Amino acid sequence: HTLINSPLMNRGYWLRAKAFENSLVNFANMFPPETEIQVINLGCGFDTLFFRWADNPSLDATVPNVNGPLNIVKFLDLDVWEMIDSKRRIIAKNTELKAIADQYKEVYFPTTCDLSSPAELGKALQAANINPSKPTFILAECVLVYIAAAESNALLQYITQTAFPRNENVLLTSYDMIGPDDRFGKMMIENLTKMGLSIKSIDALKTVKDHEERCLKVGGFAKCKGLTMKALYMTVSRESQLQLNKLEIIDDWDEWGLVHEHYCFVLASTNSSPTFEIPLPFPRPTSVPLFGTFEK
Repeated sequence: HTLINSPLMNRGYWLRAKAFENSLVNFANMFPPETEIQVINLGCGFDTLFFRWADNPSLDATVPNVNGPLNIVKFLDLDVWEMIDSKRRIIAKNTELKAIADQYKEVYFPTTCDLSSPAELGKALQAANINPSKPTFILAECVLVYIAAAESNALLQYITQTAFPRNENVLLTSYDMIGPDDRFGKMMIENLTKMGLSIKSIDALKTVKDHEERCLKVGGFAKCKGLTMKALYMTVSRESQLQLNKLEIIDDWDEWGLVHEHYCFVLASTNSSPTFEIPLPFPRPTSVPLFGTFEK
């Protein structure tokens, strides 16, 4: 059976998928085209970014890609054993996916890892022969919020201080829930708890600012930018918004805005150069929404 999501959910999925894709392309374009890039997907789940890149090394990004194909030499998908086992089984049963995985067996590493343990992450990086000096793009899509704050703090510290010490070319991109204290936030937490999910760190990281300060003051990153997903959507180009609305119309922007101000997208870099600015995932910021009346 095909699962049909609501237009509201589909637009949100598009936004976060493109945010990660565009951020990866922006990151790769910081370097000469031949530069070897490493990608580490924390809590990968069934994410297909590796296979999308393998199918189209330039990726279908909505940002300028002057370098063309991304020269990714290592791609780690990290998650708990049950998830990695399921993912490996799906790949093994699908002829096309198996062919890609076999072709890139020196690049792609779906690996079991308990992210609450920095030592486990270290073992996974070592097993894949990750180079601590190469430019490295790290994504954490709705995973850090499920780890206790003390443990995720230790994980970020391990990344910047132990796994990639003195490497100023590491970019972390993360997507997480925020805003647990208002009426919608309390309902969101209640619903997820009923599903058996434990949102362990949301009370310690309630706002975008909390996430930014954690990355800078605790995580060891040099620079950080964060936005709510609602604010991020308002940086999407008019052309893209028009195209999306032709595919599916959203008729309740108040609801869409309410949901997406309870999620945030954060970019944190180890680059301490005074002239360096972390590029946002979409090409031009704007404070004027194309549809609806919500504000930043």
